[in-house]
Amino acid sequence: MAPGFPTATLQIAGAVTPNNVPVLAHNSIANFSNPVGGAPLAPGTLVQITGQYLAGQTLSNTTIPIPTTLGGTSVIIGGIEALVTYVSPGQVNLQVPADAINGDLVLTFSEDGINSNSAILPVHN
Repeated sequence: MAPGFPTATLQIAGAVTPNNVPVLAHNSIANFSNPVGGAPLAPGTLVQITGQYLAGQTLSNTTIPIPTTLGGTSVIIGGIEALVTYVSPGQVNLQVPADAINGDLVLTFSEDGINSNSAILPVHN
């Protein structure tokens, strides 16, 4: 308050919506051709990941080149961004990076910058 200035009032209204952390289901990563969770995958394999809160909406990619982020959803496998072809709250489809190295790689899932629990992805040629 300062002398000579009129009194002013401001009301602000709003709400806070909770962010749900993406959760990967146990053995949720499976090859399209052989949908057995936890089985080794080769570089370049198309896979699906299941869980909860994986995306805020359902989207299918319609562009070439295939993006590494679709609707705010991205997946990092062994430090390399995967190509994402489909996202929904319960499933994400992607391609294991073609230049992924052999071994048990850490998979980290992110939805609008919120990371999921990590999973181990066995990659073998």
